[in-house]
Amino acid sequence: SRSYEWRYFYDKAPSLRNKVHMTVCGNNDLTYDEVADRKIDPVAFTWYTTVENSPFVSCYSFNYGYIHFIGLNSNVITEDSGIDTEQIEWMKKDMAKPENKKRWTIVMMHEAPYTQTRSKLLTKFITPFAELGVDLVLCGHHHRYTRSKRMGALGPNGENRESSTGFYTVM
Repeated sequence: SRSYEWRYFYDKAPSLRNKVHMTVCGNNDLTYDEVADRKIDPVAFTWYTTVENSPFVSCYSFNYGYIHFIGLNSNVITEDSGIDTEQIEWMKKDMAKPENKKRWTIVMMHEAPYTQTRSKLLTKFITPFAELGVDLVLCGHHHRYTRSKRMGALGPNGENRESSTGFYTVM
């Protein structure tokens, strides 16, 4: 419901109007859902982008050179929605396709599984990222630059484990 932000983006950076750029759904790209009584519906995201290769309105993947990019929607995850599990299963199927086996895999999502603290709602993504060989997770919600250690799968008690084969999170 804040389309002026997109207009401002293109007005202040006119050179971007004719450049390809890939975005992920952020919390300001959601519209209010009366049943959930909060901003959760990602349909507004589709006003500015076209997503064609996933069952989700706001998730997609593409290849560029040696990189496979995956855009996930971390804003629609709730305690009981099951959307996190559905996105993880879609990501697994997407990465299993032969054409998506690239040198590097980069996941883009708005809210991060690791920030100054670990987001409880996004914890389910950590182990699949490590197991699937994701190299980098790019996030943006907190509007600052941070970088994690190389993170691996979660331990049996949910503890963070560093890994030589895990992924980095950059915001």
